[in-house]
Amino acid sequence: MSEQAKQLSIQWAGVKIQWQSNQRLRWLSYLVLLILLSSLALEVRDYKLVQQEALINGQHRLLQVQRTAGQKEWLPWAEQARQQLEAFNQQLWQAETKGIAQATLQAWLNQHVLQNNIDDARLEVEKVQENSLYPGYWQVAAKINGLFEVQKLEALLKTLDDERRNIIVQQLDVKKWGRSPRFTLILYAWFQPKE
Repeated sequence: MSEQAKQLSIQWAGVKIQWQSNQRLRWLSYLVLLILLSSLALEVRDYKLVQQEALINGQHRLLQVQRTAGQKEWLPWAEQARQQLEAFNQQLWQAETKGIAQATLQAWLNQHVLQNNIDDARLEVEKVQENSLYPGYWQVAAKINGLFEVQKLEALLKTLDDERRNIIVQQLDVKKWGRSPRFTLILYAWFQPKE
């Protein structure tokens, strides 16, 4: 027997003697063993619950996919969505570039401000914005300031409402400014780039 084996044998004999003579050591060892086994049982149970939940979710998803695949309305729905998109795109302004989009809206608004005789009118058209929610479309905002006269402003708003291309009025403010009230009209239009 080697020297190392002898030392191990002596140490093991010491442990056996301590085990047999010390009742608290035995109880503590049983308690530690019980805690370890309980912990292991809980881990196994948790793993089993996670696996069962994953299986149930997978089965539920499979049923949804099978139900969806069994529906025959997909082609009519797709055609209806395409028609709605075409109708929507026909209501948008068209421009080849962002600069042309800005100039087009400015020219159109300027024409209608003049036609409706808005006094002391100031027109500002902002730079074209691209919206990350609607890629492929441009938004052009504008602000019109002028003297407030009910009939003239009402005629301008009617012109905006009658336009077949969408013009969205975001805000209309009327404030007393000096002797006569003034209005501020903030609006925007969506453009689709010409292909």
